[in-house]
Amino acid sequence: MNGVKTAIEECNFPVIVGHINPDADCIGSLVVMTSALRALGKQANLVLPVSTVSRKFSFLLDIIPEVVCSEGINLDADACDLIIVLDTALKNRIFRFVI
Repeated sequence: MNGVKTAIEECNFPVIVGHINPDADCIGSLVVMTSALRALGKQANLVLPVSTVSRKFSFLLDIIPEVVCSEGINLDADACDLIIVLDTALKNRIFRFVI
């Protein structure tokens, strides 16, 4: 866990992603992590695939401003120095985007 803590402490531009077809606990985890990182002074970006967020869960995204919802987002390499994946342990379930 010390490695995770160090990575978070040293980053400035973390990107937080979840799994494809995000459910309420995935979206909630993403929103909380993004909020916590921003409270620590990080310029955190939450990235979600827009077509897979259910309308019944979309209100959760109103909790946090500036959520990036995109099918194939392109982030400048300088705008990301850490990627945090939440709510999945399966590599093939991770929402992928392009840096």
